[in-house]
Amino acid sequence: GPTVSVNELSANLQNRSGFGVADKTNPNKLILPMGVDLANGISERDAIRLALWNNAALQETLTELGLAQADLLSANILPNPHLSMFFPLGPKQLEFTIRYPLEALWLRPQRIDIAELELQRVGQSLVQNGLDIIRDVKIAMAELHLAEKRADIANESAKVLQRSAALADARFRAGEVSELDVSTATNDAIRAKLEASLLVHEIKVKYELLRMLTGLTFSDVTFSQPASYQPPKLSRSETELLDDALAARPDLRAAELAIEVAGQNAGLAKTEIYTLTGIFDSNSVGTQNMFEAGPGAELSIPIFDRNQAGIARTKTQLLRAGHGYAKVRDQIAMEVRQSLARYEQAKQGIRAWRDKMMEPLKKTLEQANKAYAAGETSLLPILDATWNLFDAKRREAESVAGLRTAVAELERSLGGRLELIPSQKIGVNIKQ
Repeated sequence: GPTVSVNELSANLQNRSGFGVADKTNPNKLILPMGVDLANGISERDAIRLALWNNAALQETLTELGLAQADLLSANILPNPHLSMFFPLGPKQLEFTIRYPLEALWLRPQRIDIAELELQRVGQSLVQNGLDIIRDVKIAMAELHLAEKRADIANESAKVLQRSAALADARFRAGEVSELDVSTATNDAIRAKLEASLLVHEIKVKYELLRMLTGLTFSDVTFSQPASYQPPKLSRSETELLDDALAARPDLRAAELAIEVAGQNAGLAKTEIYTLTGIFDSNSVGTQNMFEAGPGAELSIPIFDRNQAGIARTKTQLLRAGHGYAKVRDQIAMEVRQSLARYEQAKQGIRAWRDKMMEPLKKTLEQANKAYAAGETSLLPILDATWNLFDAKRREAESVAGLRTAVAELERSLGGRLELIPSQKIGVNIKQ
């Protein structure tokens, strides 16, 4: 019958995402895909390839394929006959009996069908696991970059506020500003410096998560981020994307196969009520002082045990598989709609903070600096404008990271890369 190999899983995943998976036979050995150099900064693409080849959790789930293949092999193998022998001691003659479970012959095709369906189900589930890893790496890269951007913005903010505090102190010594201006500026500078120092730990947290996902937990590496990000501009409707997802998602196909497996098991449970054993018996010396041999049969009579428990169990499994399919289907619909909503939210956030807020805040800060230099105002408007400007930069960086996350979630919810959707177009370039 048909089989499923890791190479076939890799080809399936490659067609969906552009990335393949490898079967890692040595859990303690790091496998480097061709073209990946740990000495250079690891890009998002290289990080995904490393994860699909070295992620311990994914490699652990890949072993399920071997187990399912072993079950298929077991279903193909016919049981051995049983030989019973009685030795001639005293008046007892030599006797032997061969028994064979004949029902295995007609149950074998059903069991093979079930094992093949189960193997296909496992294969589809493993493809989904690969898509999940790709999504996780993309989100981890976005979150690491966001943590780095936050730290850079905080450091820049701290430097600006420290210069403001130093300026306020100089003007205070010259008798031009009050002591309140100095203390306010100093406190804001200390606060900004503290925030910058705390964000270093956030970078470490995100960095370690990414190292674990890529299988580089014990390798000292750096991850390189793109200078800009190009989000896809979707031209398909939510309904069309949902139809694509329902047609393409491997976990939904796995749920369909689970129903087929449960249905086949239910039919097998009814067939297993009857057991027929073929018998061949032989005696060395019989009543005529001759060798005696003859066939026989042993048939179970289902008076009390009609496999009621097995039938009831398979019916429940079939019902559970049906509910499982509905659960996955509803989950897919929710994921597509949520990721689309987050995609639009992130794009609007980028437009709002970059196009509508950034320039006005820069002008406000410039005006506050001029007014302060002319002695027309205190230092407080400058400090407020500085905080607002850097807060806008943080919000913009968060929106870009949110957009990268939303695209990763959307691709995973569709069961493949967005570029594979026929009518997709590329949108404007989003700087980070």
